[in-house]
Amino acid sequence: MKLQRALVTVAALAFLGLGISFLFWPVEMAGYVDIQLPTSMAKTDLRATYGGFEWGFGLFLLYCALKKEHLLTGLLAASVCIGGFGISRVFGILADGQPTSMMVAFVAIELTSSAVMGGLYMQAKGSKKRK
Repeated sequence: MKLQRALVTVAALAFLGLGISFLFWPVEMAGYVDIQLPTSMAKTDLRATYGGFEWGFGLFLLYCALKKEHLLTGLLAASVCIGGFGISRVFGILADGQPTSMMVAFVAIELTSSAVMGGLYMQAKGSKKRK
């Protein structure tokens, strides 16, 4: 359970950090992936979508990491969410072509993280069934 807790905590902190960064510095954060924010509405929407979701989800994962009875829920949620980012990024690369090295790195990190967390979740669920 220590590895599961560590992974959920790391995911929580990553989501919290990204969420806070998008909330306070939307133009700079969007610029890293070539997104332009020409209007105040665009900035507010990015703050809400990226900032709001990510720090809210980060708080949820942190709660799960701190509560033993919710740890596996957090592990599954992080796996599915991070996997969704990775799969969608692969789709984007296939649909749009010309991936940057940063996009390829994001795919590798997201799909690997999702697979590891998903595998640990399945392993833990399997061991609970055997008891």
